[in-house]
Amino acid sequence: MSIQKELRKARSTLVQKDLVAFGWLASIFIILDLILVIYLESFFYFSKEIKLMSAFITLGFFGFIIVLGAVYYLFIHNNKIHRYSWSHIAQLLGDKGIQEKPDRI
Repeated sequence: MSIQKELRKARSTLVQKDLVAFGWLASIFIILDLILVIYLESFFYFSKEIKLMSAFITLGFFGFIIVLGAVYYLFIHNNKIHRYSWSHIAQLLGDKGIQEKPDRI
């Protein structure tokens, strides 16, 4: 297998790992937000307009996150982000590949 294929595989694994971590973090915030809204709804009755406005704001926020993710994806593939650049991934793989460092004489 060529070096470039190994680097692509390592970069996709790194991106997937970071995406899963972001997903868990986002789900925690979504659950906490829903709990807060349910708690506030138990004390205050929100009108239909407020509920619709909050739904549109939430959809707009998710749309913004999707657009931001697409831009981030383009930056990753153009090597603009150091964490996902070819040189950084090659260095990480090189450090992992060398298990023991030879002793000096």
